[in-house]
Amino acid sequence: MMLTVNGGFSLVGVSGVTLLIFALWKYYSWRYKLRHIKGPTPLPIIGNILQFGSNEALFKNISKWSEKFAEAGCFAIYAGWTPTIIIYNERDMEIIHRDTNLDRKSFQYYMLSDWLNDGLLMSTHGTF
Repeated sequence: MMLTVNGGFSLVGVSGVTLLIFALWKYYSWRYKLRHIKGPTPLPIIGNILQFGSNEALFKNISKWSEKFAEAGCFAIYAGWTPTIIIYNERDMEIIHRDTNLDRKSFQYYMLSDWLNDGLLMSTHGTF
């Protein structure tokens, strides 16, 4: 039994379209906010996930992109519609690490916590 709304649209179909519109809105809002940061061209909704591959391929690609965008000192990659900015310029890293307001870690850090352990990268201000 399928729930329908006026005209025969299924509730599942309307929900799917709504989620698609939301995903596109999130993706393009991030792309607009980070438009000045270079990086590999992401696809709508899925981002650069197809370019990630295995862990070994991901780290090779990050190294390759670091060389390609070396002048900027950073680049953005997208896991879905969520951007991750990779910074490898020492001056920029120093500014970020000195500011305690920027000390909150994103969920990507916690996904890598088994690999990173509880070292300097996982600590918060005053706990290391």
